Amino acid sequence: MPDFLRRHRLIPRLVLIWACVLITVVVLRVTDPEVMAVIGGAAVATIVTGVIGILATVVTFYRSKPGGQ
Repeated sequence: MPDFLRRHRLIPRLVLIWACVLITVVVLRVTDPEVMAVIGGAAVATIVTGVIGILATVVTFYRSKPGGQ
């Protein structure tokens, strides 16, 4: 089984899909007009920064080769 996971890069792909779903849900909830009015501009900026950080981390993880090569 580990050979299957390594060959098809299953774990990085699952993490990438998870991050895309998480980012989509967060962006859809934060950009709701009622939510934006309640949390304010600075909090929206913090949330957007966190979303970009999650995406950057996951893409870097996905692009890295197994074994650090």
